[in-house]
Amino acid sequence: MKGMHSLKLMHVMNLVILLTQFDGKKACFEEERMGLLELKSFLKQEVELGSDHVVLPSWVDDPRSDCCGWERVTCNSTTRRIVKLSLSLIGGTVHGCYNDFVFSSYLNVSLFQSFKDLKTLNLSYSYIRWQENQGLLRLQQLETLDLSGNGLTSSHLQSLMELKSLKNLILSCNSFNGSFPTPDPANFSKLRNVVLHDNYFNSTKTLRLLGSLPSLRSLDLSSNMMGMGSTLSNQDLITLGRLELLDLSRNYFNGSIPQNLGKLSSLKALYLADNLFKGSLPVPGLCELRRLQVLDISHNRLEGTLPSCLSNLTSLKVLDVHDNLLSGSITPNLIPSQKFLQFIDLSNNVFEGSFSFSSMFNHSKLEVIVLGGTTNKLQIDNDNQAGNGIPLFQLKVLQLSNCSMKNAPLFLLNQHRLIWVDISHNKLSGAIPSWLLQNNTDLKFLNLRNNSFTGELDPFPQHPLSSMVHMDASYNHIDGHLPKDLGLVLPNLQYLNLSYNFFKGELPSSVGAMRKLLLLDLSFNNLSGKLPNELVKNCTDLGVLKLNNNNFHGDFFSTHFNLSDLRALELGNNKFTGGLMTKEEFYAEMRIFDVSNNKMTGKIPNGIDAIRFFYCRTILLKAKFHAKDFLMPKLLIFLITFCRDKYLHA
Repeated sequence: MKGMHSLKLMHVMNLVILLTQFDGKKACFEEERMGLLELKSFLKQEVELGSDHVVLPSWVDDPRSDCCGWERVTCNSTTRRIVKLSLSLIGGTVHGCYNDFVFSSYLNVSLFQSFKDLKTLNLSYSYIRWQENQGLLRLQQLETLDLSGNGLTSSHLQSLMELKSLKNLILSCNSFNGSFPTPDPANFSKLRNVVLHDNYFNSTKTLRLLGSLPSLRSLDLSSNMMGMGSTLSNQDLITLGRLELLDLSRNYFNGSIPQNLGKLSSLKALYLADNLFKGSLPVPGLCELRRLQVLDISHNRLEGTLPSCLSNLTSLKVLDVHDNLLSGSITPNLIPSQKFLQFIDLSNNVFEGSFSFSSMFNHSKLEVIVLGGTTNKLQIDNDNQAGNGIPLFQLKVLQLSNCSMKNAPLFLLNQHRLIWVDISHNKLSGAIPSWLLQNNTDLKFLNLRNNSFTGELDPFPQHPLSSMVHMDASYNHIDGHLPKDLGLVLPNLQYLNLSYNFFKGELPSSVGAMRKLLLLDLSFNNLSGKLPNELVKNCTDLGVLKLNNNNFHGDFFSTHFNLSDLRALELGNNKFTGGLMTKEEFYAEMRIFDVSNNKMTGKIPNGIDAIRFFYCRTILLKAKFHAKDFLMPKLLIFLITFCRDKYLHA
């Protein structure tokens, strides 16, 4: 009886262990848990050497810890096998295509052999060193592999050729050159998406080789050097007929766009931007791409007019032709796809004539309109707008710089989703359109620079506009006092330029609530009084502060002064008193320092001779310094980048 009882007990224990192994809430496979710990040991040895960075803290050597719950690990909910490892940026942060950390030892790919069901492996921007003769051949279930930003060279490519289940291969930001090696279509028969941007491929043979893969649908070869070795020919496009996305932007291509383009009948997105293509529109075959949703041929040297056949592209969502030499007028029949168009950029060409927004009012999905530019002669016709109706669209971006407008578009009164508005460098007059702030609570960027707006900033919104980061109303004729609640309404502002206006009175203390300010320019106004302590105490991120040519007075470098990140400080032509900052380190990174024509007194402190440009010509304090090869540092100004790829899947 006792033996029978022991046998039953052992059976129950084995059953519990088995159930625990497959219980989605309790345990992962032991061999995979140990494999992860071995991998962590390698990463930890490399990354933590001389660093405070803690690597994968949730990966602990504890049998009770379920590795399916560890960070960067995903398991199949049924089998509990690891199917995804996301180990990007293990060692540092990305600066463009580069990581600030490089491994000293080579990775042993056998560390991955225990993950038999792994489908996704992301090691991007980890700068892991790979043996050239090692592959990942054991990962036969792998469908997505991302090795971007790892400093790989062409000799590593061959080791990836036998991953037969691959569907997505991402190898951007490496050091591949020449041509992609000849792939075996049998091995890469499932490969659908290849991303190779930011490498050094310099042969269009890469296009022909990858185009021969039977399942390939998306190919990104942007930011390479393929145009350095040859022009893009009809022959290069022959094998690409199945592609839905082709990106050849920034490849130094010149000459004409090949006539065979029309044979890529499956294309939904075509990017040829930032090359040196010449010739006239329409490009032969372009308007035959009836499935096209994204067309970006911007920043080339294309001439001619917008072709009327663009109306054939009834699925088009994005049309971007900015920075070319396109001319002629823009008539309503040239704007394609009322049903789908979301993004249109015609800026910086040589269009001329009159353009009315009413021709686009029926484009119900339109979100981005970019017109104008310094080379355009296009004139936006906003006269007699009242009878043109209300547009069906709700814009997110409107950029109409240099459009010779005399009146702001009335349809803006009906827009409530704007996040970016630029109507700078026009001839706009009348009251400043503060209703843009009232009506668009998500507005981030507003540029009214160089117009003739008059009146006060009134009515100013009473509710906080927490999204706003950039506001420029400089070079206008705005007067009156600055709103008392300026800083409370715009608490997250990073860039504020109100220079060259007629503002008067004191700077409100609420400006101290704008703690994220990087640049504040109030120069060339009639502002007066003492600066609020809140400004010099709280706005500690300020890199550029321009208060020159006003009537401010008082001690600028008071005991409250806490602006240690300043790189440019311009206080000239005021009535400031007191002495200069005595801390030598304050001047170490300063590039422009102007306290000229004030009433400051005292000695010139040590360290001030390090400043590139120093102006302190006052009655009581005189000095002169000269520096050669001065370079103004780049300012960190908020910019919004609209990822046009999203429209392909919108």
